[in-house]
Formats: sequence, C-alpha cells, structure tokens
Amino acid sequence: MDSSPDTWRRRARTFPIFLAVWIGAIVLSPLLLFAAIATDVARAVGRNGSFATSRLLVVGWVYLTAEIVGVTVAGIQFALSGFGRSSRLERWSYWLQGQWTNLMLKTVLKAFSMSLHVSGIEHVTPGPYILMVRHASMIDVLLPATIIAHDCGIRLRWILKRQLLDDPALDVVGNRLPNHFVNRTGSDRAGELKAIRQLSGGLGPDDAVMIYPEGTRFTEEKRVSSTRRLGKLHPELASRLDSLRHVLAPQPGGSLALLESGHDVVFGTHTGLGGMASLRNIWSGALVGTTIRVRFWRVPADEIPEGDADRLNWLVDSWIDLDHQTGDLRETETLRRG
Repeated sequence: MDSSPDTWRRRARTFPIFLAVWIGAIVLSPLLLFAAIATDVARAVGRNGSFATSRLLVVGWVYLTAEIVGVTVAGIQFALSGFGRSSRLERWSYWLQGQWTNLMLKTVLKAFSMSLHVSGIEHVTPGPYILMVRHASMIDVLLPATIIAHDCGIRLRWILKRQLLDDPALDVVGNRLPNHFVNRTGSDRAGELKAIRQLSGGLGPDDAVMIYPEGTRFTEEKRVSSTRRLGKLHPELASRLDSLRHVLAPQPGGSLALLESGHDVVFGTHTGLGGMASLRNIWSGALVGTTIRVRFWRVPADEIPEGDADRLNWLVDSWIDLDHQTGDLRETETLRRG
C-alpha cells in the first residue's frame, strides 16, 4: 500500500476535483441534458444521428458516480479491515475493482448500443500466466478487467502507466493490490524492471500478470515510429516489424522481464473500440452500434525459448501473429456488415 507524501499530495489534488465535478454534474444535470439533446438534434439535421453527445454525457455521469461510490466503499472496507490490518482487505479490494469495471463496461455497451463477442475464453483459466493484450483505446482496460478478472475470477496484477493514478478509485484500490504503476520518464529503468519481475513471483492458479507490450495506445503515427525505433535497436528485426499494420511494435523491456518467470503466456486482441481512441472519435458517433470482438489464445511455457535474444525473436513473431489475428477480426466485422 502506497502511503508516500507524493501519494497524499496527489490525492489532496484529485479527490476534491472529482468531488466538485460530480456535484456540479448533478446540480447542472437538467441544463447539461438539455444542451446535449439540443446539440444532438442539431447534428441530426446535419445527418449525424448518432446522438453521441447524450450518450457520452450518460457515461460521464455514471463514471463520476462510480468514482465517488468506489472511493467511499474503499474507505469503508479499510475501516472494517481494522485499518488495513486484516488480510480480507485484499479480497474485498479485488471484489470492488471487479464491480467497478463491470459496471463501466456494461454502461458503455448499453449507452452506445454496442455488443460484445468473446472467443477463446477457455484459455484464460487457470493461472498462472502472463497476459499480453493489444492497446487501442481509452477504455480497453475494461475488457480483461471484466472478462478475465470479474467473470472468470482471475486476480490480475496490472502494469499500468503512473498517470492513471489521477483516477481516485484506481489510485486507492490499485495501490492496495499487487500492481505496478510505471514511471515512463526512464529515470530508473532498472528499478522499474525489478518491480515488474517481482509481480510475476508467487502466482497461483487464480493469478495472472497483465501487461500492454505496446506501452501506449495505437495510432498510425505511433505504429511507424515504434517499428522504426525497435528496428534501429535490433536491425535484424526491422523487416519483420514492417509487416505490422494493426498494432505497435512491442516495447520489449517489461515483457522480457515477465517472461523470465517461466509461466504460460495468454495473448489477447480486440476490434471495435477504434471509435473510442479519443473523445473526438467518440463524439463523431463511430462507436454507436458496433460490436467489440475479443479473442484470446494461450502459449504453454515450454514453447517459449530461453535467453533474452531468443525470447525477443519469439515476442516479435508472436506480436506479428497478434497483428494477423487482429486483421482477421476486422475482416470478420467487415463481412458481417457487408
């Protein structure tokens, strides 16, 4: 549990902001709803009948309320656990995290008239394993958190960027659980890799470690720069990396550190969330009525080579396969619409 001065300074800033915005959203809700509907009607006249503004407003309301309720429940859990002295706090925190993510995913699906189709779910149990997933949108963190953790009962240990701690509920609950929030400035690379390695220790049949090997959300510009960067560091990989179309080149440091554990690896990819890459994409209405397609597959530990050089080659080949499978899912969606 993180109780450093920096943590309390951050919370002294973020908690009041979220509380004030939530109260403001409630007080101004009639005005906000009228403005959203009026905006959507005006856009509908211009042939954009997605009503994305109203849908986004509903998701925003639910998110802010979930934040306030989540932090409140987390505080109650802390008190009932003897102020952190009981081992029950970790179990309760996993439960709270699952309820929060499940609520938010269901809200997004309902608000934007979306559907969810998952294949390969049989590969996500049992643990232990390393989970490597494509990162393409603002909310795709909800997919493994709901599908694998909430629905299948796997206790995911997360590797996420430190900036996400500005979310109060994630800050409180995430710091109670065995997660690592990466400082991406690169000022202490050895320390970051050590912390990532430690996450893969002591995993049981109900545990897994989750990492986004790409390190950031997909854009076409990032795809080009990521393949060029890794290709310069490892020229022997350059021609293979050029084949990537739907994903970024993996940043191998954290992934290779986790592979030292000798666990199986579960890969995951998805399509249908491109319309949530940014608020502008969401407001365009591209998300409305789409299907999120998720696919998982598993590679046994004995098929993963030893040594960093061979593992890097294996990781790149696996990521190229993930790129192909992402393309297959997109093709499925194209055929369905056609």
